[in-house]
Amino acid sequence: MLLYFLLASERWLTSRRTVQQSRGAAPRGLLLSGVRRRQRDIAYFFETQLLINCGVGMPSPRPSWWRGLPNPVLWGSQRVLNFIP
Repeated sequence: MLLYFLLASERWLTSRRTVQQSRGAAPRGLLLSGVRRRQRDIAYFFETQLLINCGVGMPSPRPSWWRGLPNPVLWGSQRVLNFIP
């Protein structure tokens, strides 16, 4: 949950007030590059999770259908989207 909010809160993290708290151009650059690097890392994490979940969720409706479970497509989509809080 924290990762999602860190990814979505770029404006707050890079706001003028936050950047002005650091003294000098070098610390500001480090702050902004660190925030953007972490955002890329978090986005990469979510992309990887989505690819893994698609790999598991796409083939899962067929065995669910063979076993006679109701709504096999729902079971597959639940596996694909299981990382969303």
